[in-house]
Amino acid sequence: MKLSASDPQRTVFAGTTFGPGRCGGTVALPFTVNVPDAWLVLDAGSSPYGATPNSKFAFLLPDGDELLQATTLARCVTGGPVYMPDWMQWPNNQGRESVRGDGISGGGHGASGMSALGGTLRKGELVGTTPIHHAIKINPFGKAALYYSATITGFRWPAKAADGYAPGTYKGNDPNVVMGSLLALEPALTPAGLGITTEPGKLLFAAMQDYGLCFTEDAAWDTWDLIVERDAEVEFASKWGFDMGSATWRGEVNRLMQALSAVTNNAPASVGGGGTPRRPLAPPFE
Repeated sequence: MKLSASDPQRTVFAGTTFGPGRCGGTVALPFTVNVPDAWLVLDAGSSPYGATPNSKFAFLLPDGDELLQATTLARCVTGGPVYMPDWMQWPNNQGRESVRGDGISGGGHGASGMSALGGTLRKGELVGTTPIHHAIKINPFGKAALYYSATITGFRWPAKAADGYAPGTYKGNDPNVVMGSLLALEPALTPAGLGITTEPGKLLFAAMQDYGLCFTEDAAWDTWDLIVERDAEVEFASKWGFDMGSATWRGEVNRLMQALSAVTNNAPASVGGGGTPRRPLAPPFE
């Protein structure tokens, strides 16, 4: 969300809980944000996006360059204060970086420490015909999928960490699949071969094959969490006549996930695995 200096400047309070009551904090954080009075993010328990949505956010600040990113955002009352995690009282935890940065850092994903903005499927990307031009994020059930050992401690670049409970919880059997792992569909695969028939499924297939996907959080139950902008879910259902919770969509996402392979040489010096990219890299900012 791009903030404007013309919008009212509102106090930001420290949220006190992950569950209902996110708008109950009384300790002000050492910064403010400019947000429209009508803009709301409903409390846990009231949100149409689940009982306890992570409510990750990325604000482009009025200077047009700096991003502010984190999680468990709430704003329950029109024109009222905004609530963010209490750990944002410390500057190093405020998830600030330039929009011209690497797109990886900045926080938002508590487990991996990765960007809330980078990899999120935005409004418009699953309803048209234009290919998705970036890697995406899908969070796995950590207990079943993610690996942990004394030597492979549950994460790899570009993730900065794994969940604090990873040592006792991650029970995956593939050491190449950890927090931060890049996975992709092999070049020989086709949508038809995987039974992908819907138009949004084909868009997702192409993104997974051309750019891949990254694990950034633990879904914490037996599902795949596709990371999308809030309004993208509403737009999706309106366009296609089925929603992201439908059997049609869940079936296609499951087939895509089961066909993935880990990219084992993804690293700072070989982003995406190196070699010749399937698609051109993003152009520089002007």
